[in-house]
Amino acid sequence: MYKYEKLRSTTAIDALFRGGATAYAYPIRATFRAVTAGNYQPVARFMITVPKRKLRHAVDRVAMRRRIREQYRLLRPEFFPDALPEGQRPLHVAFIYV
Repeated sequence: MYKYEKLRSTTAIDALFRGGATAYAYPIRATFRAVTAGNYQPVARFMITVPKRKLRHAVDRVAMRRRIREQYRLLRPEFFPDALPEGQRPLHVAFIYV
């Protein structure tokens, strides 16, 4: 997992939640959006959120973030290949613990 894979831009995050599609796989909700414009690298960018309302203790939230990040690392080659096919746009993805 590299720093350039993390979704940090507030404008990109706002656009993701305004116009992104949603998929559920309990206990994770994934919101994703294909990047249309900008000088983004051709790689999927992601963010992980674990609300305090669901897991009260910081230790539990950090552990859940670690577990989600590890699963992303293991499954990334299947869903987000490093070399995108011609004409395919990169994705922005938010993983939300519900």
